[in-house]
Amino acid sequence: MAMKSVKYKTIGVLGGMGPAASWYFEKVLMDLNTAAVVDQDYPTVIHFSNSQIPGRIDALLGKGISPVSEIISSFEKLRVMGADFGVMICNTAHIYWEEILKGTTLPLLHLPVETGVALSSTHPKLKKILLLATKQTIEFGIYREPLINNGIEIILPDQEGQSIVSEAIFNLSYGIKATRTRVSEKAKADLRSVVEEVAKTKEIDCALCGCTEISMALGQEPIGEIKVIDALHLLARKCLSEAGVESIEAD
Repeated sequence: MAMKSVKYKTIGVLGGMGPAASWYFEKVLMDLNTAAVVDQDYPTVIHFSNSQIPGRIDALLGKGISPVSEIISSFEKLRVMGADFGVMICNTAHIYWEEILKGTTLPLLHLPVETGVALSSTHPKLKKILLLATKQTIEFGIYREPLINNGIEIILPDQEGQSIVSEAIFNLSYGIKATRTRVSEKAKADLRSVVEEVAKTKEIDCALCGCTEISMALGQEPIGEIKVIDALHLLARKCLSEAGVESIEAD
């Protein structure tokens, strides 16, 4: 059993989907904790980067086995190690949310749900949001209810734009999964071009990074006059708050 932090709850991070994205999430956790000046000012984080979780999209396409049992096992390991609550650093994996909840007793935060709540409370004027995500995240609608229930209209790229987004994530040469923390300039430029093209024909208040690889590529840097919001930043804020951290960097 891991030693418990006296001051804060312990955050359990299930990563490895992909590994670079969960590394990025931990960096965001640290950067947002603005009042921290010594080690003990940070909450304890147990990061399990399980890169052997079966491919989420392959399973959805019938080309591989379900990732659910390995995800559940991973969360249970985090619980036994001392995590008070857990998060899953993969948007697409939330398609399996209900199955995952049935198999673990560790309290979990739902990335799209927390995104919708945070957008409603901290960005109430944003009503039309361009969702940048995998095709499967969009098709299974894991952001649909969390955003619509908070008065937000989802705008999507057209078919060509979505293809560009997919290549920016998965292309074996320049895609973000292939280049890891060294995100290629082509992937960044292609994602930015999709936002710019959508903004030419549709009214959007911001672009939302709804894929953890896209979070790494775009962060929260504006694209022209278009605001960019990173769902992982919103999740990190929620984790710090849930853990008991009071001084969190303002938007």
